[in-house]
Amino acid sequence: MKLNKLFFASAFSFILAKADYFEGLERAEIFQLTELNMPTIRIKLSKESYNRFQLTYKCIYDTHPLIENDNEDCYKAPWVNYSEIVSTLVRREYLDTKALSAKQKSMLEDPTLNYNGFKSIVNSGSIYTVKEIFSQSHSIVPIPSFEDLNAQLDFEINGKKTTKDSIKFSIGGKYTKVFEKQQYNIKINNGDLFGRKELRLRSEVVDPSFLRSKLGYDLSNILGFPSVQASYSLVYINDDFMGLYLLRDVYKTQWIEATFGIANTTSLYTCDGDYGESLYFNCVNDLTEEPDEAVQKFVKDLEKAKDAKEMSKFFDTDLYIKWQAFKYLLGSWDHSTWLHNQYLFNNNGKWMNMLYDFDSDFGAYKNPNSERSFSDETLEKDYPIYQKLKLNDNNQELVADIKSMVLDGFNPKVLFPRIDELMEYLYPYILEDRTPEKDHVKRPGHFVRAEKKIENGFTIDDHLKNAEFHNYFLKKYSNSDDYIIEEIYGLKRWIIERFRFVCSKYQIDCSFAKEYLENGSFKLPSKESTKVEMEEEKLGGCYDTGYPCCKKENPTVHLSDNSGKWGFEGNYWCLIYSEDDANCWSLKKGYPCCVKESTVYYTEDNGRAWSVENGDWCGIVDKPVVSTATLPTTTTTTTTTTTTTTTTTTTTTTRTTTTRTTTTTTNSRARTRTPPSPKRPGRP
Repeated sequence: MKLNKLFFASAFSFILAKADYFEGLERAEIFQLTELNMPTIRIKLSKESYNRFQLTYKCIYDTHPLIENDNEDCYKAPWVNYSEIVSTLVRREYLDTKALSAKQKSMLEDPTLNYNGFKSIVNSGSIYTVKEIFSQSHSIVPIPSFEDLNAQLDFEINGKKTTKDSIKFSIGGKYTKVFEKQQYNIKINNGDLFGRKELRLRSEVVDPSFLRSKLGYDLSNILGFPSVQASYSLVYINDDFMGLYLLRDVYKTQWIEATFGIANTTSLYTCDGDYGESLYFNCVNDLTEEPDEAVQKFVKDLEKAKDAKEMSKFFDTDLYIKWQAFKYLLGSWDHSTWLHNQYLFNNNGKWMNMLYDFDSDFGAYKNPNSERSFSDETLEKDYPIYQKLKLNDNNQELVADIKSMVLDGFNPKVLFPRIDELMEYLYPYILEDRTPEKDHVKRPGHFVRAEKKIENGFTIDDHLKNAEFHNYFLKKYSNSDDYIIEEIYGLKRWIIERFRFVCSKYQIDCSFAKEYLENGSFKLPSKESTKVEMEEEKLGGCYDTGYPCCKKENPTVHLSDNSGKWGFEGNYWCLIYSEDDANCWSLKKGYPCCVKESTVYYTEDNGRAWSVENGDWCGIVDKPVVSTATLPTTTTTTTTTTTTTTTTTTTTTTRTTTTRTTTTTTNSRARTRTPPSPKRPGRP
């Protein structure tokens, strides 16, 4: 394996990092065993459970609104309750009971109703076919997330096998459930596995490098945060090879006991924006999955506190500020205080927050910029907790934390050799995990999905490039015409560029790594020479949006963007269209089609023609044979694009919307203008 041309650290520093990276740190035994030493985890399911696992993903695909295959195995799946379905059909008036025979009517209340009886009832009295009833667009027959409460786990390392019976094995993650390679949770019911009772297997599908989470956890460990730990593992389910996974623990009661010596705590809370509307924290008790008086009082105390001094009486503000400095160095956008990816713990009357999930950090997604200060970058500067703690570039404690982290761990002197050794170690495993290159559905652990995600197709070459200095630009379509560009920094590029910036901005003496500073001996490759562009496959679906068209008459409009008006059916967004809209190509660009006007003021390269009507651009459906005219000097359009973000949480997706404001001005220069391009929205 020849990787020398990709590595810039010396062999000496590589060996040094391998030996010393976790020196002096206490780590759980499972992570000591698996550090740069690949284990195999084999989940053993019963035949019935394994078949249910496979059928779950087959039915998720076949009943998807974009697919709707006729699959009788899904109609007879073990999770299907026909009497409940019939009850729903009657309640929603999807079933005319008057059309049923006496025998069929007698079956309506039968809890043992079977498939044949159900099918006869549907065929006689329902406005929908069986296939339509099982389509996820109606939300009549939900497919439960897979879990097995009595699976078995074999853990193999260094030729030795440890078996754990009676484990809970379930699907993990949230947004990542839409990807081809799934994530898994493990809970050991009896005892633990080398010091850990609960573990997570994460696919890292959104990260081309496969290193971001591991590096984030490692860095939080050596910087002294109370944090989970991570390594890697190969995974099998029965005899099916599922590929390479990040192996990590999780903030649970057993982790609290191992970290703080407090057994059976009831004061651990998981936080997410779905759990409330506070501008501070929105959390539920990890055991009860409900908000309790303690966390509600904590939030109220935060609201009442006037400043950092009052807040620090019951909240570990020092730790909170350190996490904010850490987030800044990593370029984190996915750890906002009031949202998710963090826990709260009441440690004997002192509340503390703890972060996790770093797969989208180190300059990945959401317009990263390594040369922004803390005040310029943070998404939380206008929120009350930041205001009360005065978290900005002038906060001495915050700046001191940034300096300390740069000196102790966030610098290329420490992180580059660490990245090198992880790349050397992981290469054969990532190669196997991302093969075949051209058909990612056939890769280990991948399930065919209706949603088309560009991240499913990252290759071994993407790992090698993005772990170093290649910035990736992902072109993601909202429809056949509109798209956004998502940037993912090369991991080393982000580290060295942010390191250089903070050393200068916050006047840190970084001479210990002078070779990596702006005028040092290390030469950073140009961005142009290390730019990688990837284009998403066209989405299909309604107007090429990747989503179905709405089926119900007069659906409620939840939002609008460049693709059109959006409704919601079942657990899926759907595009609302009418017969008039069907031929209106300019709706996809956020503009109506012309009703009367046919004078051509602008023609696109593809032949599509634009006119002006009611002081705004409009698309001409059938382009007439007319000479291109000039815009009237008295009616000229200027379009300003503003962006409003609306987040709706479902089991499938989140949609970002763009709205448009149009004003009319008088400006003869506008005669040469082309139709304004609306700001590209994100995909639903």
